[in-house]
Amino acid sequence: MVNRFSNFKGKLKKMATKNEKSVVTNEKSMRRKTVPQSIRSRRNTGLTRPSLRTTEMEDTAKSFSSTAKELLSVVEFNKQSSKS
Repeated sequence: MVNRFSNFKGKLKKMATKNEKSVVTNEKSMRRKTVPQSIRSRRNTGLTRPSLRTTEMEDTAKSFSSTAKELLSVVEFNKQSSKS
């Protein structure tokens, strides 16, 4: 009878250690899932900044281009009027 009890006790210990390991594994897997989310949000923020800068540079370039075209037309008009 004592032998059966010790066998049963051994089986319970094995089951308890398996449960503890699964709890630790679940905690680790939960951490793995949350860490990449925070990394993704940082990356998205990092990608947003260059996108805003690119848009700003594009607007500046368009403005510069239109100003240059206007200046060119004024200079050509002045050349034509000075020849006449």
